[in-house]
Amino acid sequence: MTLKTKTDGFGHRHERLMRRAYSGMLIGAILWCGAIIAAPLLAGMKEPFASAGSGLYAFFGPVCHQFDTHSFHLAGAKFGVCIRCFSIYASFTLGLMAYPFVRHMQRFPMRDGAMVMIAMAPMAIDVLLSMAGLHSSTTVSRVITGSVFGLTAAIVLTPIGIEGIYQVFMQSTHTSHQR
Repeated sequence: MTLKTKTDGFGHRHERLMRRAYSGMLIGAILWCGAIIAAPLLAGMKEPFASAGSGLYAFFGPVCHQFDTHSFHLAGAKFGVCIRCFSIYASFTLGLMAYPFVRHMQRFPMRDGAMVMIAMAPMAIDVLLSMAGLHSSTTVSRVITGSVFGLTAAIVLTPIGIEGIYQVFMQSTHTSHQR
């Protein structure tokens, strides 16, 4: 026997649009991380691939300092972003991948902004102490602090992003049907 749930007439369409919004976010995050890893691989190849690698480094330049000593390396060249940035993006992507399995869990009892600030604190402390000469940031500290922030960002931003994409799509669909 199959149980049928009541819907408002848009239930199946709503669910399908939410899945598409989630899929779009996940594909975007995977492509972002893939481009970070592709930069050193392409840069080490012959033209036109080397130019594409240089283009990726230029693309990521505005979001990361790209210091060679603070970066993972592949094929003898640094990633498109530093270790901390890559840890943020990779853990955000992993958090997105885990979202379908944990989305029904009860939300944390604190506000989203507070969660982000708490997750950002270890990263800020690591950077500030290093700048003050009181502590040297290490690969491990960069990976841990970046990953904590990236995972927290995924927890907070995934439902907000899905809802935002859904609302934009619904608004554009509603507007086009009125014409």
